[in-house]
Amino acid sequence: MSAPFDLVLGLKGAYGALPASRMKLNCDRAITIPFQFEIRSSQFSHLKVAVFAHIFYPELSAEIRSYLGNIPLDFDLFVSTDAPEKKSEIEGEFQAFGPGRCTVQVFPNRGRDIAPFLVGFSDEILRYDIVCHLHSKRSKHNDILYGWREYAFRQLLGSPSIVNSIFHSLDSGAVDLLFPDHFGPVVQSLNYGYDFDLMRDLLGRLGVAFSKDILLEFPSGSMFWARSRALAPLLDLGLQLKDFPEETGQIDGTLAHAIERSLAFVTEVSGGRWAKIVQAQDCKQRNRLISVWRKEDVSLAVTRASRRLLGNRVSTNLQPRFTPELTAVGFRPEASSRPRFTLLIPTLKPTKVFGGIASALRLFEQILSHFRNDVDARIVSLTDNVDLDCMESAKGYTLVNLGAENTALRRTVVDASGVQSAQLPLRRHEIFLATAWWTAFSGFEMQSMQREAFGAAPPLFYFIQDHEPDFYGWSSRYVLAQSTYFRKSDAKMIVNSEELYNFMEKNYGFEDAYYVPYAVNERLRSHFRPRPKERIILIYGRPGTPRNGFEILLDGLCLWQQTYPTEARAWRIVSAGEEFEPWRAQHVSNFEILGKLSLSDYADILCRSAVGISLMVSPHPSYPPLEMAEAGAITVTNKYDEKDLSLRSDNIVSTDLLTPHSLAEQIALAVSRAEATIGESAQFRPIAAIPCKGKMFSAAAVAQSIEKFIS
Repeated sequence: MSAPFDLVLGLKGAYGALPASRMKLNCDRAITIPFQFEIRSSQFSHLKVAVFAHIFYPELSAEIRSYLGNIPLDFDLFVSTDAPEKKSEIEGEFQAFGPGRCTVQVFPNRGRDIAPFLVGFSDEILRYDIVCHLHSKRSKHNDILYGWREYAFRQLLGSPSIVNSIFHSLDSGAVDLLFPDHFGPVVQSLNYGYDFDLMRDLLGRLGVAFSKDILLEFPSGSMFWARSRALAPLLDLGLQLKDFPEETGQIDGTLAHAIERSLAFVTEVSGGRWAKIVQAQDCKQRNRLISVWRKEDVSLAVTRASRRLLGNRVSTNLQPRFTPELTAVGFRPEASSRPRFTLLIPTLKPTKVFGGIASALRLFEQILSHFRNDVDARIVSLTDNVDLDCMESAKGYTLVNLGAENTALRRTVVDASGVQSAQLPLRRHEIFLATAWWTAFSGFEMQSMQREAFGAAPPLFYFIQDHEPDFYGWSSRYVLAQSTYFRKSDAKMIVNSEELYNFMEKNYGFEDAYYVPYAVNERLRSHFRPRPKERIILIYGRPGTPRNGFEILLDGLCLWQQTYPTEARAWRIVSAGEEFEPWRAQHVSNFEILGKLSLSDYADILCRSAVGISLMVSPHPSYPPLEMAEAGAITVTNKYDEKDLSLRSDNIVSTDLLTPHSLAEQIALAVSRAEATIGESAQFRPIAAIPCKGKMFSAAAVAQSIEKFIS
C-alpha cells in the first residue's frame, strides 16, 4: 500500500525554501459547505460573535461589507488598518453598520493582518465565543494568485447557509478551527518556506517539541473561523507589535508568516481540532469532499477531514519503516470519557493464533472479566490485516474502521496494519496491554500521544512471553526489542512463566512485576483421555520459528534413526505445529506432517504419543514440552541459562548441549524408557511449580489496578 502522504525529508527545496510533508491530494479531505440539512440561525442566539478584519486596501471595504451581510445574527466588527486616512475611508463605508458595534483602529504597519489581530485586539478576542479573521488580501507579488481573496471569502462567508453550517460545527464542539480548503494555485507551494525556525521557537514557547517531519497544515491566506479558545495559547504568549518586523514587502520569513503556519498546531495545543471547508463547485477533486447530511454527522465529518499533527512525525510514525515489525500508523486523541482496555496484538489470523497470540488473547479476556465497572474493550491488530476469518478469534467483537471514534459499540477490533490515512483514536482513560516487543514499541508511542494530548498517561501493561531481542542476534532489531524492557517507569510487566520471570528479573531488574505461573490450558486438558501409548514420537515442528531449533531437531532424529535403524523402524514420527513442505524432512523416515491441530486432535495425539520432543532456545519453557510431559510422554527438551524443565517433571529430559549428536543420544534414552509404556494407558502427571521471586499474576488484582488508572 502506498503512503497517503508526500513524505519530504529533504532539507532544501525550490529557491532555498524548506519543504514540508503534506497529505497526498486524494487523501486530503475537506468538508462540503453548506450542509445538506436545514439550520436555523435562531439556535445560535446564545453565541457571542466577532469579526476581525484587517483592511489595508480600503477600496475593498464595500466587498468585505457585502460578504459580512451573510452573517445571519448580530456580531461585533473590529477593523484594523495602518493610516488615519484609511480609517476615515473605512468608517465611511461602515458608518451605518448595524448588526453590532463597529470599531476601527489604526496600528503600525507591522505583522500584516496577524499583529493587529492578535496584538492590537488581544483584549477583545476572548470576550467572544466565535471569531472570524479576514483581511483585504491582494497577493500582488504573483499573478497566479489572482482570485485567492474572493475564493476565501466564498468559503467563509459565501451565504447565510454557509455561515450557519460553520456556526453549527463550532457550536457543536466537534471542531475549533475552520478554514478554506487550499486555493488551487497554492497547493504545490505549501511549505515551511523560511519560517520553520520562527515556528519552532514560537511553538516551543507553548511546550511543543516541533520538528520538520510533522505534517504541515494551516489556513493558507490566514483567514478562518474559530472558537476563541483555540487562539488562547497564542494570546497567552503576550506578543507585542515590536516583535513583528517593519513592513518592507516581505513575502515570507516573518513572525506573521510563522504564526499563519502555526494556527492548526496552536489549535491542537488548546485541545481543539481543525478542518478545511469548501463549496463543492470550488473543488475540482470531488472524491475529496465529505458531505454532511444530518446534524449528527458533523463530528464524523471532522474526524474524516482532519488529522492530528502534533505527536505524529511522518519519518517514524507514518512511513513504512526499515524495521518491518514496526507499524506505520498515526494517533489522535478521542473525546470520549468512557474507559477502555485495549489489546495490542500482532495478528488475529487463525493460522497464527496459537502459542503467544492465544495466550495474549486469553490473558486479555481474563483481566476484562474482572473489571467491576463498565469498560469498553478493543483489540488492535498491528501487523496482519483483519478479515472475516480473523474475527473467529474475537467472537463478540465488531470490526470497525481504524479512525472510528466515540462508537457506541462496546467490543471492537481495529485493523491498524499497513499505511493508512486514518489515525488510531486514543482516549484519556485508556490503558493498553501489549504483547510482542513491536506492539509494546507502538504502545509506548500511544502512551506519549496520551501525555501530549491529555497531560498524563497511565502505564502500559506489557505481557512478555520471551526474551525477544534474541530472536534477531546482535542487530538493530535486537536493540529496539531490548529498549522496551528499559521502560519500567512507563510500564507494568507481566511475564509468562516462572523461568522467564527469573531470567528477566536477573537481567533487567523486574522486581515489581507479575509472573504468570505455568498451567495447562484447561480447554486442552478437558480433551485428555487415557489412550494406550503407541510408538509415536510427537515433535513440535515450527521451521518458521528459529528458536524452536527445527533443523537440529530433524538432524537429531536422522542421526538416531541411522544409529538405531532396527528400533527406529517401529516408531512413527509425527510433527504438530506448522505446516511445511515435506522435502524439509526428507532425510527422516516414517515422518508425518500434521501441522496446526484442533485442541481435541492435539490432545488425542498427545495422549497416544510415548515420546515427545520440543526445543526452545530461549529462557521461556514454552508449553509443548510441558503438555507432552503432562500427557505421559517421555519428553526431550533443552536447557537454557537457568531454565531446566526436568525440575518440573520426571517425564522431562533437559539436555545441556543442544547439537544433533547430543539430541540423538537423548532420543535414544527416551525411546528406551518409553518402550515400557507402550500399550498402557496414558498416566497424566501434574507439572510442578518452581520458585519465583515475583508477584503471582492475578487477573482480578491486575483489573483492579487498571481501574485505578482509567476510572
